[in-house]
Amino acid sequence: MCNFIHALSKELNLDVNVGWTVICNFLMFEYFGKVDELKSIIRYDTNVKCLIENIWYFYSGDWMFLLKTLRHIFENVTNKEHVFYEQFNNFLKSIDTSLLWNNLVQMFDNLINEIDKEGCR
Repeated sequence: MCNFIHALSKELNLDVNVGWTVICNFLMFEYFGKVDELKSIIRYDTNVKCLIENIWYFYSGDWMFLLKTLRHIFENVTNKEHVFYEQFNNFLKSIDTSLLWNNLVQMFDNLINEIDKEGCR
């Protein structure tokens, strides 16, 4: 599994610790195959590229959800009639918005520049 995590991290250009977190979340929320099947894929390198691609789609989908959530917050932060007006304002006051902006731009660029690889689906 360690070699797979390193390969995944390298392929997705992630820190190994982030790669580990991504694979754990993928296995908890997205992977519906059998444990023995997963072991076989990792042990014998069968369909590893396909598995990594599925993990990338899961990971980038997570980014998209975050971007859409933040967009919703920014669109409604000035709407005093919104049910979460106070929470949105408190959230934005509690974070470094310039750091958030830089991270969002980088995240958005990564999503835009992602080349749709030849899939296994």
